[in-house]
Amino acid sequence: MNTRINNLLTFSRILFTPFVLIFLYSSSKILDKLGLALFVTIAITDLLDGYLARKWKTESKVGKMLDPLADKLMYISILVMLIDLRYLERNALWAVFTIMFREIFVMGVRTMSKPTHNIFSSKLSKIKTLVINCSVFLIMLNVAVFDSAHIGLHKFGHNMLYLGAILAILSSYRFFKIFFHLLNKGE
Repeated sequence: MNTRINNLLTFSRILFTPFVLIFLYSSSKILDKLGLALFVTIAITDLLDGYLARKWKTESKVGKMLDPLADKLMYISILVMLIDLRYLERNALWAVFTIMFREIFVMGVRTMSKPTHNIFSSKLSKIKTLVINCSVFLIMLNVAVFDSAHIGLHKFGHNMLYLGAILAILSSYRFFKIFFHLLNKGE
């Protein structure tokens, strides 16, 4: 039963992410705020899901696959949308593409490795996700509440995104080690 709750929380993040995108694409201040509130709710379910899985000791194979996928789908799709709506400056593209590359690469390494190789998220990876989610929150807050007029909030959101990209690079190191290990072993 507890495993089902964790998996439902994870699946809800995948299910509700498109609604965040729809709300933010609407050009309505009310729906922008609703999109922001839904994003915050989704981010909280990520924290709650992890907390409950550890507390109840109910990690499942489905959860181990869906949880990182839900994270990536959520913040990558929202970052791409923020670029499309021009809420992210062009000079932030390198950060978004760095994050996207890292996430696709990590998923590839996890797919290549045998099921017996448990590749857990490191603390650095969890911090990276938190920083990226905070960046997205700040940028969405600036759009939904301040009509993109709060320059300090805008810059802080961008700086958090740059930090998230740097953490994405740093947290990729161990996956490159695993990747080259798998290549050398011919797996």
